[in-house]
Amino acid sequence: MPEAAKHTDVYIGKKGVGASWQDEWPETAACVHCGQDAELLVTVMESKGGKASACHLHENDPQGEGYWPHDSIAVATYLCRRCFKVTSFINQA
Repeated sequence: MPEAAKHTDVYIGKKGVGASWQDEWPETAACVHCGQDAELLVTVMESKGGKASACHLHENDPQGEGYWPHDSIAVATYLCRRCFKVTSFINQA
């Protein structure tokens, strides 16, 4: 099993509302492409302090290259059934 998989949980649909480092994810969100309601499709949550965490890919450098997570992340991806495009949100521990 790849190391990243050992430190990441994946939730399908509404089962992922609580898979967040901050407030729960809503079951629906406005699609950033067409504005219609998009449904929670999949949520991915890294374990706290995992060695394979996405935060290790780049430095968080707001004054230079730009922002990057500084800790373990959770990502919720929503699918719009109207335009069939995704909207994603991220938070961190």
